[in-house]
Amino acid sequence: MQYDNQLNVLKVLFLISGILNLISAVVWLGNTIAGAVAFCGLGCVIGVLPVINTIACVLDFMVYNRLKNFNKSGTYGLIKFASIFDIIVVLTLNVTGTVFGIIALVMISKPEVKQEMVDRGIY
Repeated sequence: MQYDNQLNVLKVLFLISGILNLISAVVWLGNTIAGAVAFCGLGCVIGVLPVINTIACVLDFMVYNRLKNFNKSGTYGLIKFASIFDIIVVLTLNVTGTVFGIIALVMISKPEVKQEMVDRGIY
């Protein structure tokens, strides 16, 4: 039962990270548009940052959905990929998402959590 709590903690971490990545993507999109209007070249340079946050946001919500419903196999791989992508969002100054990605990687590396995922059929 303790490891079920860890899966719930992972679920909450990915929900919060997804919301923060969504907010960050909207802010960076606004900055990109403002940069494109004010300085023609600047908008193109920072235009990749909202894309990084949007991809991380989608991955976070996918992991949240899988951990909420416990209905698909391959969740471990998706959690690992989403956690690594959450670490990459440090490039967009989203430090909280990076910390959550590191915490998630540490949590899923525990054999007990892996076993709980195997028992639930979502590994």
